[in-house]
Amino acid sequence: MSVQVSVSFYESSGRWCMDVIDASESTYAQFDARGLQGGGYTWEGIVRALVESHLPGALPHLDIGAEADNMHAYATSRELLEQVAELVRRVDRDPTLLVAAIEAAGEDLE
Repeated sequence: MSVQVSVSFYESSGRWCMDVIDASESTYAQFDARGLQGGGYTWEGIVRALVESHLPGALPHLDIGAEADNMHAYATSRELLEQVAELVRRVDRDPTLLVAAIEAAGEDLE
């Protein structure tokens, strides 16, 4: 299994939404090794770190939040959310990128 990332349009708010749910076994193993919960709040910190590192200037255009079992980001730009979604997919496949994001997130992870 790999990370489940979806991007969809919410007509009621007029914005696009990206959801992150679940991850690969290797990603969960990295979370477990660091005592991280691995749910929405962990992903929120990782996504913030990824955006800061790979999409400079994009963070103010995202409304990022989390719940216990999922993370979400809203934006008026679908293209921006698709770029973030691809970063999440990459981090789930690449343990080196995942560890770098975890370290960059620092105290922002749960």
